[in-house]
Amino acid sequence: MIFRLFAKKNRKLLIWATIFVSVLIGYLIKSLLGIDFFDSMSLSSHFPFKFIASSSIITDPKPGVLLHEDFEKWRIKRIWGILWMEEKGKVTKKISKEGIGNSRCLLISSNSNKAWSYSNRKFIEVRNGDIFRIDGFVKIDGEKAIASIGVSAFDENQKSINWDYVRAKTNKTGMWIEIKKRLHISEKIKYIKLNLSGYGTARFYFDNIYFRKL
Repeated sequence: MIFRLFAKKNRKLLIWATIFVSVLIGYLIKSLLGIDFFDSMSLSSHFPFKFIASSSIITDPKPGVLLHEDFEKWRIKRIWGILWMEEKGKVTKKISKEGIGNSRCLLISSNSNKAWSYSNRKFIEVRNGDIFRIDGFVKIDGEKAIASIGVSAFDENQKSINWDYVRAKTNKTGMWIEIKKRLHISEKIKYIKLNLSGYGTARFYFDNIYFRKL
């Protein structure tokens, strides 16, 4: 009788353990593939998921190209985070074939005049006096809209200091525009992150994005 109770209890534990491990494996695959079932919700900041899908860090970067995105490559590992939007449910993202020279590009479609942001997952370690440069192409189909490629600043604990630290932006519409910006790192900043952002009811296209250390 005691053996049967023990065996029954062990079966229940085994079932729950199998479910738990299956959920973790499924979340790992989802994170690596960059699948977001809900843009407005993420488990990545909660235990134990934050240890499975944590953002990578570029430490002690040398001069040269640190990040390049032309949206042509299919990647197993996810390099972009959650699409944040001020007005929930009004902004979507997809890969479009309307890039430069009919290449692939990122298309953000907004049905709101509020802001949205799409961040790269990589933190970049920086030091006082470092100089970086943003280059990229943007196209806006819409009116009274602004698109930008920028950098957010973080402290030594990767807590946000300034989301809008430096930003290259444009409000020109109907054509591909190259935007560029240099940034100099101040003493209190320890990490930075590249992000795309915009506001206004429009379709925002991004292509050939480079982030360099000079």
